[in-house]
This record gives sequence, structure tokens and C-alpha cells, in this order.
Amino acid sequence: MSPQMWLENLAAYSLQIALLILAGSVLVYVFRLKSPGVLLVFWQTLLAVCLLLPVLQPWRQPAPGAPPQSVLETGSVQTFLSTRPPAAPPRSVPFPKYVVIGAVLGAGVAARFLWLGIGLLRLRRYRNKSRRAAMSPDSVREMQWRVGVAPEILFSSEISTPVTFGWRQPAVIFPEFFTEMGESLQRPIACHELLHVRRKD
Repeated sequence: MSPQMWLENLAAYSLQIALLILAGSVLVYVFRLKSPGVLLVFWQTLLAVCLLLPVLQPWRQPAPGAPPQSVLETGSVQTFLSTRPPAAPPRSVPFPKYVVIGAVLGAGVAARFLWLGIGLLRLRRYRNKSRRAAMSPDSVREMQWRVGVAPEILFSSEISTPVTFGWRQPAVIFPEFFTEMGESLQRPIACHELLHVRRKD
């Protein structure tokens, strides 16, 4: 697949995703969906549909038996008739704009994955340097019982807001000043983070 056709397919795919997200936003507004559980399932389903679009509608491929584009640009129709082509004046090499655009997009994807990798390493460092309390605050243990999950509870002086992460071994890291807050504030914060764990966000 040539860079031009690859980028055309990518542009069509991006447009389809944009239209699906727009349609999904309109549906949420029209039906006034406000339940967090319903919204989560709705957007997760829409995300799955967006990811499956290339499978449901395969990308456009070059026509079978079509001659290479470079031959069409530099040769002539007589080449395929096994005759000697006429002498052509030298032509300047066209600027490979599609190759450059593809390289820029590829560099952006690589930079994004690098950024995500750095974020994962930072989370691992937070977890390793966090303090494990002998017993969690009563408000946290109450919310664990109510929500029905019991992740690892940690405390860190390097963060200013709670952090929840982990799949097989989820953990919730609270800032150190969390223990100094009143229970009326601790409960909703702990409940919010524990719901992330239960929904496997």
C-alpha cells in the first residue's frame, strides 16, 4: 500500500470516528443519559465500535493487476506493449509529501507511547516509595466494605491528589494530608477512588 493510499484510508477512518463520537454525544443529550454506570457502558461500547471499524470495513487496497505508480509516472503506456518508449526529458523528483506526513504521524505516535511509558514508570515509583499504613482510616475501611473492593491503600507525600491504578493488583495512593481531613470529606474521596477499582477503569 502506497503512503498516499495509507493516509487516505487513515483520513477516512478518522472522519468515521469523529462522526460516531458526534452521534454518540447527540444520543447522550437527546436521551439525557446521566447514570454513571450507563454512560460508562455506552462510551466503552462506542470505543469498541471505533476500534473495530477497520475490521468491519476493510481499508481500500490497490486494484488487482494495476501497474506500480512509479512506472506510470516515469514510463509510458508503450512500456506495457513491449515497445521501446520514446526518449523523455529528465524530470525532477517530486517532493514526497505523503512520506513526510506519514513520518510526522509516526513520530507523534512514538512520542505518545514514550509519554505513556514514562507515566507508567512514574506510577511504579510512587507505589514503591509510598507508605503502607498498618491500618487504613475508618472511613476508608467503611467505604471498602460498602463498595465491595479491597485494593492496597498507600500514602505518599509526593502527590497532591489521590491516584488509583493497577489491574491485577490495584492500589489507591492518598496524599499524606488525607489522614488529617475530616471523615465527612474522606468518605466521598475514598468512595470515588474505590469505584474506579470496582469498575476496572
